Amino acid sequence: MATKKVLILIPDGVGIRNFAFGNFAEKAKDAGLDITYWNNSSFDLSKLGLKELKTPKPEHHVLTDSIKRVKIENYMESYAEDFEDPAYLLYKFKNPVKSSIKDWIKNRIHSFFKWYFFGPRKQYAQILINYLEKKTPYFEACLSQLKEIKPDFVFCTNQRPLTAVAPIEAAKYLNIPTGTFIFSWDNLPKATLVIDPKHYFVWSDFMKKELLKYNFGITENSITVTGTPQFEIYRDPDLLNNQEEFRDKYELEGEVKYICFSGDDHTTSPYDEFYLRDLAITVRGMNQKSTGVRYGILFRKCPVDKSTRYDPILKEFGTLIIPIDPKWEAAGEAWNQIMPMPEDNELLVNTVHNSHIVLNVASSMVFDFYSMGKPCCYFNYDPVEADTNVWTIKRVNQFIHFRSMPSKEAVLWINSFEDIEIRLSEYFNQAATWNQDQTKTWFGTVINQPIDQASANICAKINQLIS
Repeated sequence: MATKKVLILIPDGVGIRNFAFGNFAEKAKDAGLDITYWNNSSFDLSKLGLKELKTPKPEHHVLTDSIKRVKIENYMESYAEDFEDPAYLLYKFKNPVKSSIKDWIKNRIHSFFKWYFFGPRKQYAQILINYLEKKTPYFEACLSQLKEIKPDFVFCTNQRPLTAVAPIEAAKYLNIPTGTFIFSWDNLPKATLVIDPKHYFVWSDFMKKELLKYNFGITENSITVTGTPQFEIYRDPDLLNNQEEFRDKYELEGEVKYICFSGDDHTTSPYDEFYLRDLAITVRGMNQKSTGVRYGILFRKCPVDKSTRYDPILKEFGTLIIPIDPKWEAAGEAWNQIMPMPEDNELLVNTVHNSHIVLNVASSMVFDFYSMGKPCCYFNYDPVEADTNVWTIKRVNQFIHFRSMPSKEAVLWINSFEDIEIRLSEYFNQAATWNQDQTKTWFGTVINQPIDQASANICAKINQLIS
């Protein structure tokens, strides 16, 4: 049987960890797929022994970015109206006000398209995006590459970037089957579907129902539940082979019980450093009162947060907080130009392995920790520094994607500064205070099980679609 040629489109750095750094390439080979990474990121995948083809330089139509933003806004607003649920509007963030002539023109264009594609006409925004991107030199260059490579399938690792529209449309123009992976568990309520392939790969039955619910004109038979490669690293024993080196490097002490604080991006949690401070004050107090057990903090910053906002806290609590910085490198200013490095998988798994519990603001790290049988605490109070007219934790914890929780008991809640010590003391003294069954149910709702089969599932479906 002839090997089937598959182009794995990397429109930005977001999909690299899932589809280049794990075992996806190995699973593809086992499935008889000859894969080439169609790479628009700055990372040189050939250094990992992977076959890659650099995409042409993206050049978008002058109008498509405005139409993309309009499409996302209008869909979210229609969800709020159709489902009589204003919580969908919580995902909207205000764009900074600018006063240049160029920005004034952009705002006028945005306003026109927002009016034109409002209501029932919102679905036509995608049609116009596709049409305009097919008028670009970028589209023509993608066509040329596809004609030369002649792949049997084009698989996009992320449904959000505008850079993926022309490659997918070029493949469709040549009648090459196309598919995309829905990158994250919170993407569908945010209406971040920017490309229009023929097939969709999703994390779970829950996500499949969402994709049908949110009125993108997608049919049930074009969706396949596969799971996500994101959590396969927690079933790879090789990533814990250097356990002693990890502990020595970060000077971890065997008798200390480590609590992980996983940071958020500045938009989601602009006062994140103060939650870390509150945790450090609490842990210091617990150690002062304890006659036996000692506690420490492992701090993993959000990989795309390159700010210095935590530095004063780290300086003040230098002997208590151990920063374990993610192995990501910036190739530009935008968040999606910050690239994971292959070493980060091992770093993340070892951080989770050496922590007993994780605390954060509304993070998907709850699933990383449950992958290794450990609980998560969500902060649910505003630090004293917070300007609640601009931001409040109550808004974050009302996001639609948290409704996938079977109950609030799926995580432990920290409703005040004083609650930090209460929750930690309860858990460390009586682990049964964590309702593990509820976390397990949530984990199974959001992510198809078993978690180590996602790559194989995706490859099997690609094979089937080619056939």
